[in-house]
Amino acid sequence: MSLNREKLHRTIQFVLDLLASRNFTELEKATDSIRMRAEEMGEAVDAYPGEIVAKFQPDDVDVVQIDTPIEECWSVDVRLHTDRESPSDLTASLTLSEDGSQMYRVELDGIHVL
Repeated sequence: MSLNREKLHRTIQFVLDLLASRNFTELEKATDSIRMRAEEMGEAVDAYPGEIVAKFQPDDVDVVQIDTPIEECWSVDVRLHTDRESPSDLTASLTLSEDGSQMYRVELDGIHVL
């Protein structure tokens, strides 16, 4: 099975909506806090000037398939947009895995300047 672009975009928009609304607790729950806790998300976002806005363009997304025999998964970097820069240098790094639902299973690996 290959990457479903519509499902990819739906998953990214879900993450961006939570980041932009600063709902880090809900994002921690959605990602099972595998990589980042809500407090760490807040610290990473607060360290960058401006407020994240919940938008992205297809050119803001870099996807690399991860070769694993266990499950289909991808490493995804999403350039974030802020109210000061569009796009900004701030990037959300995600690991997405197929799970048969409307969105990919998400791990938030980091929020950092790239």
